[in-house]
Amino acid sequence: MWVVAVQDVLFEQKGLKPGIDVIYDLETATDGSIANVKAFKIDYTPSANGGADNANKTLINEFRINSDGNLEIKDVNSETGYKIISKVYMDTSMVQ
Repeated sequence: MWVVAVQDVLFEQKGLKPGIDVIYDLETATDGSIANVKAFKIDYTPSANGGADNANKTLINEFRINSDGNLEIKDVNSETGYKIISKVYMDTSMVQ
């Protein structure tokens, strides 16, 4: 829920409404005391029967909860680096 709250705020900062303007999915994995979460944007295309087919998933963000319990986001300027974006569970006011 922490990552969902933060990702929703990130979309809203770009003028997008999660669930309406953009659909996304999360994939979670744990590695010892670290939880890793990847956020994927889902793009749908029309299908022949008038419904929608899942076209593809595009990675948009990578988060992790580090061993100190802080939420981090992958630093786009670093191959392996992360930066802390929240030290308080569910605190979205710190998201920049």
